[in-house]
Amino acid sequence: MRAAAAKGGLYGNDAAEAMYPITRTDGNGQTLNTGKHSYTLTFPAGKLPPVNAFWSVTLYDG
Repeated sequence: MRAAAAKGGLYGNDAAEAMYPITRTDGNGQTLNTGKHSYTLTFPAGKLPPVNAFWSVTLYDG
């Protein structure tokens, strides 16, 4: 049980609490490359993602 908790994060969120989308490509299907491009996350006016607490974005250098 401890190994499963460690793999998912000690106090990891379940599907009702969090969503973890993953991508390696941009909107044009090109591989993300921060050495050549700058990226901006935008939402249409008044269309922020639904939330009951907070949201955050985390980026990892793979």
